[in-house]
Amino acid sequence: RNATDGKEVYKKRVASGRGGDLIASPIACDGKIYICGSFGDVFVLTAGTEYQRPTVCPVGEKIAATPAAAPGRLLVRGLNHLFCFQQPQ
Repeated sequence: RNATDGKEVYKKRVASGRGGDLIASPIACDGKIYICGSFGDVFVLTAGTEYQRPTVCPVGEKIAATPAAAPGRLLVRGLNHLFCFQQPQ
């Protein structure tokens, strides 16, 4: 939705095809939106007014927590591990 007037910009379903629920809250940082799926997929969407297909990053284990952003990093808590993603230098 548009933050100024509340009008819907676009609406799309986010899915990896592997099933699972999106139970964690999405977060936004650095022009991206991050959504974690319970089956271990992290969806990365580009924020903007036009839909772009998300990048899907599987972490290899279930996720049941909202990701956290730190300067230059994304922290994702899996069932057994804590993952830290960052852009290559």
